[in-house]
Amino acid sequence: GVEFGSRNETLLREVSEKVVRELSKRGNGVQFLGPVDSYIPRLLKMSWVETLVKGKNAALIRNVLAPLIENPESFGIPRDIEIRIDVDPM
Repeated sequence: GVEFGSRNETLLREVSEKVVRELSKRGNGVQFLGPVDSYIPRLLKMSWVETLVKGKNAALIRNVLAPLIENPESFGIPRDIEIRIDVDPM
């Protein structure tokens, strides 16, 4: 899954929804469920949302997420948004 965190909840929701829309366009065979509030939505004064990423295999998911991992700025993600990738959340 992909988690997004920020102290600015409004910005967090806008950016996470935009990124998920962009990734969905690129993700042939990869499904994005979310973003939704994380299990613990606020931690250490930061808000968190997460998106579950489903695909047939890890390589396919990795290829779709590679641009986000390698160059988050290309998605217009401000530096105050933290991104975490959980390879096997289940």
